This record gives sequence, C-alpha cells and structure tokens, in this order.
Amino acid sequence: MELTMEKGRVGYGKQVILADLDLSLEPGICIGLIGPNGAGKSTLLRTLAGVQPCLGGKLLLDGQPIGALPRSAVSRKVAYLPQDRELPFGYTAGEVVLMGRYPHLAWYQQENKQERELAQACLTVLGMEKEAERPVTALSGGQRQRVLLARILIQQTPVILLDEPTAELDPVYEAVVLQLCRMLAQGGRTVLLSLHDLELAARCCDRLLLVGGGRLLGQGTPGEVLERTLLERAYGAPFCVRREEGSIQVAACPERDAQREELVKKILENREEP
Repeated sequence: MELTMEKGRVGYGKQVILADLDLSLEPGICIGLIGPNGAGKSTLLRTLAGVQPCLGGKLLLDGQPIGALPRSAVSRKVAYLPQDRELPFGYTAGEVVLMGRYPHLAWYQQENKQERELAQACLTVLGMEKEAERPVTALSGGQRQRVLLARILIQQTPVILLDEPTAELDPVYEAVVLQLCRMLAQGGRTVLLSLHDLELAARCCDRLLLVGGGRLLGQGTPGEVLERTLLERAYGAPFCVRREEGSIQVAACPERDAQREELVKKILENREEP
C-alpha cells in the first residue's frame, strides 16, 4: 500500500509550515524523516496519518484521498505513534496494547483469545511481557514507550508512521526498536520514522527525507541526503561529514558565539543576596 503526497502543504489553520511536498512512501522501505527542531516533522507525520487536514495539494492512500476515508478505515491501514505520549488512565499495559485492535472490531465486539495472545506476543517483542498486568501509570517513560509501540504492532497496518520512536529508550531497546522497524519494512510494510540522531538514521533507514526552511530539501539514500551543504542549509550551522568503510559519521560543528559565551558567564556569576 502506497501513501503519496503531491504538491502538499502542511501546517495549522492558515499557517503553512511545509510546502511543495512531493512524497511517495512505498512498501518494503524503511524511511527516515530528519530535520531541525520546529521544521515540521511532527506536523507532516500528523498530516500523513490523517489526524489533521492537508492544507493543499493531494494526499492519497492507495490512490484514494485520505481525507475522504472514514477514520476507522484509515486506522485499519495507517498506524501512528505521536510525539505526545498520552496514555489512558486506569488501564494495564496489556489493555492499552489491545486498544490497537479497536479499528478491526465492530462496536459490539470484544477481543477474543487469539487477540489477547497476539497482544502478549507484541509485548514480548518489546520486552514488556512481564508488565502486562501493571497499570501504565506505574511504568517508567521508556516502558510506556514500549507499550505504545506494542499497540502500534498489534494494529497490523500496512503503513506505520512513528514520531521519535526511540525517545526515552535505553541503548538496548533503541537498537531493538530500530531493528523492528527494519523487519517491518522487510516484511512489506511502509515505515516512516522521525529521528534526531543523524547517524542512527543513516544506519537504520534505506531512504531519508530532509526538511528545513519550509521545504523538503532532500530525499534519497543516506549517502545522498547526509551531504554537508544540504545539512548546513537545513540546520543553519556548520557540519562535518565523514564517510569510511560503508559508514557515515555526522556531527554539527557550531562556531563560537561570543554573545552566548558572555551570557553564560553572566548567568554563572556569583551574586550576593541583597
């Protein structure tokens, strides 16, 4: 299933954050969305998920305008992990995961044994099987993130959109989640995830989308997109990019800022109480 945008504009109300977007998110590919804070990555993901309207152009899910589809139909085809990790109060981890099956059930149906077993399997994939009966309010931030990812997994959609899926995770489960994203793509899913770590994006993703300055500045392989001039244009700061033995090392190299240094000195001054 293909998710496409033609001459798309995304934003809020009359404020356009990204414009002239031509995207084709194809199955079987793990795609990374990168760019500076405030560039519109989360807004783009919300729009692609059908959570907020596209301000212009065309947004098509398998050839159909996503805005014309019932919300339940979209949820059977597109799973979306937002950056705002709100969890329903008063539920266990297992119950939250089962909520991912709601789009597939009629209003009068309840989860059956097979779906409960599937929920347990999804929790196991994320290392949360022993926490299934714990209230989500008793879990750490990283554990809650893994519960939400398990809910995405049980939704069994062909398109998966993840906004910072590695946030709050330790290095082990960061690697597990990125490996899972690749496995989902290799299994024929369309996977788009936003990441702040550019080297992680280079290692995990087959393709990258770079946004900045209100535009899509680059799309292609990590080698094509993680190019110094493109990164400097997007982030507005100097970058160092090194390529060796099939890997890409990327680091921001901000210049010294005399005004910033003076402000820090002022903040750090010891002042006597009046």
